[in-house]
Formats: sequence, structure tokens, C-alpha cells
Amino acid sequence: MIKQARLEKIIKGLENDLLKPEVRKSKKHLDALLAYDFTEFGSSGQEYNKKEILERLPVIPEQQFEINNFKIKILSTNVVLAKYQVKKKDSKTGKINFSLRSSIWKNFDKRFPLAGKNRIEIHTPPPF
Repeated sequence: MIKQARLEKIIKGLENDLLKPEVRKSKKHLDALLAYDFTEFGSSGQEYNKKEILERLPVIPEQQFEINNFKIKILSTNVVLAKYQVKKKDSKTGKINFSLRSSIWKNFDKRFPLAGKNRIEIHTPPPF
């Protein structure tokens, strides 16, 4: 079994990959990172499945992301919950938003595709 510190590094790396412009614009990369039954709840409350994300994400204008306060909780032998804050800067407008995010990652054959994601937008910078 992987130690928690190593697992946290792996999962944070995968979350960072999902925020990279070259990954977000590539259906191939996204397809490899998202589980077949992936679901996401956006900040509007709208639910998206994997097919919708593969169509939608590559056409969203580029943004800059920064992950802060990253933590994981091991839920079972093969399931990890990631919790963190994201600072998002729109490349065109310079507008900055913060969001609290949680993700569930499942281990399939020693790789971790993302099973689900939830996001809560914060419109003022948090105090931490």
C-alpha cells in the first residue's frame, strides 16, 4: 500500500494536470484522466458527465490556476478524497476567483482516474 504522503503527491499531481491548458484542451488527455462514469457539479449546480466535459472543457478560454491547501483522505483501499482551494485567473480579463473543490479518485490497475468533482465558488479571497 502507498504511504499517505506519496499518495497525496500523486493525486495533487493529477489535479494539477487537469488544470494545465494543454491538458484541458486535449480530449485524449482528459479521457485518460477521467473515469468512465465521471460526474462533476459545477459552481452553478449544473451536473456534467464525462462526455459533456470532453466536449466542453477544450473550448473554454484559457485560465491560470493555482492549488492551495491540498489535503487527501483515504476512504478505502482504492478510493481517495481530495480537498483543496483553487485560485483561478482569467487570462483575458485578469479577474480572479477562488473555489473550494473536492474530488474522488479511484485506483484502477495502479492508475487513478478521477471519478467525481464538486466545486464551490468563493467570490472574495478567503482569509487564509
